Amino acid sequence: MTSAAVEPTNPELVRARETDVPVMDRAVLLGGMADAAEQRIAIAGTSGKTTTTSLVGRMLLACELDPTVAVGTRAGDFTDGGNFRLGDGPFVTEACEYHEAFRFLEPDAAVVLNISHDHGDFFTDGIRAIEEAFARFVARTRPGGLVVVGADCPRAR
Repeated sequence: MTSAAVEPTNPELVRARETDVPVMDRAVLLGGMADAAEQRIAIAGTSGKTTTTSLVGRMLLACELDPTVAVGTRAGDFTDGGNFRLGDGPFVTEACEYHEAFRFLEPDAAVVLNISHDHGDFFTDGIRAIEEAFARFVARTRPGGLVVVGADCPRAR
């Protein structure tokens, strides 16, 4: 598995491709896993995704809903390696804007915490490009779904 954060020249990635080891992008994998879930919650924003995703996952655990939870970094809250928990209930994931990785998600609940200038190497047209990417993410919310935005962030509204 690889992600947008892994350079194509990474020696392990290069070797895997040279030896025909299957390589899948993390965003594609998460999108496929989400598709298999009945309820999908995707939490986006230029900051706060890991914390919020972890909190939502812990709340669903406390409600005994057995969620699958995928965060972008070690959260320490989940038994399956620190940043992932496999369950049979709702699918909760951090939805990353970098390289528009969230384009593979079709959530029932799309959360946008905030929007600020980030990832200038990808969003070369500045804040407008970032805002447009988040608008595309929100537009992928499933019919009848819910969109939650950070009320204290004018760009998210």
